[in-house]
Amino acid sequence: PFLQDIVLSVGGWNFAIWKEGVTSGPILQSCCSEKRYTAAHWSLSRSGVFFIGKEDGNVEIWDLLEKTHEPSQTQNISAAAITYIKPWIVSAKQHFLALADDSGTLHVLEIPWTLHHPSANEITGIQHFFEREVKHLEYYEQRKAFRASEKRSLELKELSKKK
Repeated sequence: PFLQDIVLSVGGWNFAIWKEGVTSGPILQSCCSEKRYTAAHWSLSRSGVFFIGKEDGNVEIWDLLEKTHEPSQTQNISAAAITYIKPWIVSAKQHFLALADDSGTLHVLEIPWTLHHPSANEITGIQHFFEREVKHLEYYEQRKAFRASEKRSLELKELSKKK
């Protein structure tokens, strides 16, 4: 909801964050999870927070300003898979998270203040984080191409020595 060119995708045992226009891959991808991811949604009030539902009924809360390699919190909601997540802002002081599970039950949780109150420069910080990740991905692709050309030139040298 804050950065229109950033997309969160969930499927199987991974989630990924993509930037439109970057075709070499996701700018951030999770490690494989033990349980499949089934639903996700960005926070409506914090640009670096998103919620991910899993097939075991847990919800992971990711705060990219705090950690990028693991969820900041995990909460068990149900014995059934989480199939839908929708944050909702009632007022500046009350934010809720609606979660539906595979058995048809709707769970409504109140989002704590720390997870819905943004820091002073959060949007700018997240924008810089995503820009760094794009540069890192570009650097990785350049190094990959450079190493491939290096390998080809070494193979050609070895071939010419043999002849």
